Amino acid sequence: PILMDAFYAAYLEEKKEVPQALQAAKDYLRTVTIGSLRANGWFDLPEGGRFSQEIREAIAAMREWPDDARPFEDEFFWGGFTVHQFK
Repeated sequence: PILMDAFYAAYLEEKKEVPQALQAAKDYLRTVTIGSLRANGWFDLPEGGRFSQEIREAIAAMREWPDDARPFEDEFFWGGFTVHQFK
């Protein structure tokens, strides 16, 4: 959800074209810190909901990381996303 949230912010709010919005989202992921995610409420999961127990446990573990940690700095975690635009 973080990649797509950043993508749509760049696309809809900043009015960037699709490729530029995706690049902005990827750049954001490379630099976002745990502290920034925490400040934006990414660790405040509602009870129940669509997240599996495994995802909830992974997010709970990330809550314990230091504020300056960059969990998505390595493209391995999100590099499979591409955008295709058809005209």
